[in-house]
Amino acid sequence: MNSLEIEVSDESERLKNVDEEFSTSSAAAAAQSSSKSPQFSGMLTNTNDDSFVCFVMEYVYERHLQTRKGRCLLLLLFLFSGAMVVVFQPNKNSVEIPMHDFSDIESPTDLEQAEVIVESWCREDADVCRCGDPLKPAQRDERHQERHEYLTNIGIPNYVRSVDSQDLVFLGDSITQNMLGSYIDVLKRFKYTEDVNVFNQYFSLKGGGKINGLALGIAGDQSPHLLWRIQNGELPETLNPKVFWLLIGINDLGLGKCSAESVVIGVLGVVEEIMTRKPSSKVVINGLLPFSENRNARLGKQWERILAINEQLQLFAEKHDRTEYFDATNIFVEKDDGGNTKVNTDIMPDKLHPNHIGYSMWFEKIAEKYFTLSFDN
Repeated sequence: MNSLEIEVSDESERLKNVDEEFSTSSAAAAAQSSSKSPQFSGMLTNTNDDSFVCFVMEYVYERHLQTRKGRCLLLLLFLFSGAMVVVFQPNKNSVEIPMHDFSDIESPTDLEQAEVIVESWCREDADVCRCGDPLKPAQRDERHQERHEYLTNIGIPNYVRSVDSQDLVFLGDSITQNMLGSYIDVLKRFKYTEDVNVFNQYFSLKGGGKINGLALGIAGDQSPHLLWRIQNGELPETLNPKVFWLLIGINDLGLGKCSAESVVIGVLGVVEEIMTRKPSSKVVINGLLPFSENRNARLGKQWERILAINEQLQLFAEKHDRTEYFDATNIFVEKDDGGNTKVNTDIMPDKLHPNHIGYSMWFEKIAEKYFTLSFDN
């Protein structure tokens, strides 16, 4: 008999002794358990039971975990348990969005009173919050001020002089600025795209459109920035379109880390300012567009906030005669192979800004909406 056979024989004898010891201990434990009162049957309540548990653990370790197969089974059990925790635990991406009802606001005074009840200007998950008072107008830096001065001194006067009918004016941030084919890249350089050609196809009579449109947008703007702009030159007496089309708030949520309630207050502050200054114009509030911070473009926490914001904007619009709500969600989202809702990156490549295809699809729906509106003049 060689040394390997001797070692195997010794190991078999050792395991046999462990089995016998386990059987004896099990029988003793069973006898002890049966002698207990019924309400304690099957429960480990004394020192002997604790010793029995320790023995069982030692037995399992000696009998099974000393083999490669046993360790593999333990690993599989561990992975399976972890998977079950992930599957059945509550969705960590789910967040509770604090939101009061602001739909009955009728004036800037109402807004100021409503602002008092906002629980926090900042998002609940914001480590660093740059969200200021949503109703306090805020001027941008010099680079963005140049864009404002261009719109005020050149863009708006050219539009007023060149059209017989002022139909539609867009107000917003980079999504609105990009309509005219210009944007600022990461190196802070102005770039130009074919988006302006798409804009002209729908909102320039010279370009083949049926609506005279003007886009007043500055990249990175939040609601307080737009509020400052329209109080400082971008709503002159000469600019009186039938419709102001408003899309603002996504930068408040993303860059400013503002709470959903704060975003709603900021957007409604702009709406009230427009309605006060331009009593003959309608205001269409475009719901915030889908936006994803996930690499796979799936809609997550931000989307839950956007839904809460859009719901309030829609309720407000439905309760006021001169306001309408427009939802463009279905244009920019799709289902992935797993059935999850995600941003359609074919038409919104950076998961925030439409490309020319996305703009074309969106503009078509905007034009359809425009022609359903009724005007007093």
